[in-house]
Amino acid sequence: MVRKKFLRQDYFRYKKLGTKWRRPKGLQSKQRISKVQKLRMPNIGYGKPKLMETKIISNQNQLEKDFNGIVLISSTVGLKKAKEILEKADSLGIKIANKRKILKNIKMKIKEEINKKEKKKEEKKEHKKEEVAKKEEKEIKEEKAEHENKEESKEDKI
Repeated sequence: MVRKKFLRQDYFRYKKLGTKWRRPKGLQSKQRISKVQKLRMPNIGYGKPKLMETKIISNQNQLEKDFNGIVLISSTVGLKKAKEILEKADSLGIKIANKRKILKNIKMKIKEEINKKEKKKEEKKEHKKEEVAKKEEKEIKEEKAEHENKEESKEDKI
């Protein structure tokens, strides 16, 4: 079925108006009053025919082998279960409408995990650097203390 084109009032008179739909707002506009039958206005009766049946699913058991329509995964389903539903639907050959949204969320979750791991590594490195710095400070203090002890012992000998 070809989609109906709704044309703007006086589109043929002025090229600058173009063929984009704009609702006629004039008080005496024949198109607004719908006296003129040549130009159609969008109304409820012009909707697209629904070719495919849609079904909202919240778990794997609701997937059917014989279902030929489109499946929507419920928004209340978590990523783990949604991923399992995706895999089962692919194996059964069922189309899922919000597949991209779920895959995007999975990718974001993976990126977050990677970022957390990197932050932990950086924190460990910083912690090690701090420990090394503390050890060096202790060694320096010990060396100073030993050096002072040696000087005191020399002074005692003299």
